[in-house]
Amino acid sequence: MAEFTVHIQQADHNRAVSSHLLQQDSFHDWAVTAAFYSAIHYFEAWLFDRSERHTEENVPSNKDGELQYTVHGWRERLVHKSLPKEAFKAYRQLKEASETARYLSLPKAITGAKWTSSGAWIFIPLPQARTLAEHDLNIFAAALDLELTRFLHTIDFESTVGVAAALIRRRIIGDYRTKERLMKERPDEIKRRYGADALSAFEKAANQQKN
Repeated sequence: MAEFTVHIQQADHNRAVSSHLLQQDSFHDWAVTAAFYSAIHYFEAWLFDRSERHTEENVPSNKDGELQYTVHGWRERLVHKSLPKEAFKAYRQLKEASETARYLSLPKAITGAKWTSSGAWIFIPLPQARTLAEHDLNIFAAALDLELTRFLHTIDFESTVGVAAALIRRRIIGDYRTKERLMKERPDEIKRRYGADALSAFEKAANQQKN
């Protein structure tokens, strides 16, 4: 299982690749695919500090041990269950468009033809690709609101609270939801809620920033 920071790095990298491809002649079909895989890694980063931890590690199985969903199918159900309707719609649009771009297949919801009538870079016009890779990805990433989680992963809780670091991050995310709310909290309240060792990690990070 990749660590949170690795998922974030890959998501940001894929997003940069998507932006680059949108500027190249006739490569915008791959920009859509890169944007979809950016969305996947943002979502996996979001899961990292929650009970699921990683999609591939919690796909439900039946009594015979057979998986009930593909990894992509289970991730889509998690997105649907966990995020607002608008974010799920953006994710589905990215997923379906990237499948069309890669396989030339049309979504099942579309009646009539099952396959595109031309290459993906022609079938998916640049304005549509730009909407998918920029607008829809922005909607999805905004719904995840990873600013607080990104911030918490810059703080070395491991050196002060040890194996409880993951639990501390999860509790803080659940309690505060946003970085802005956390930053307004009093140090004595942080100590009361999470212990002196957790407060020590915050103070250590603050001192390092000053230096």
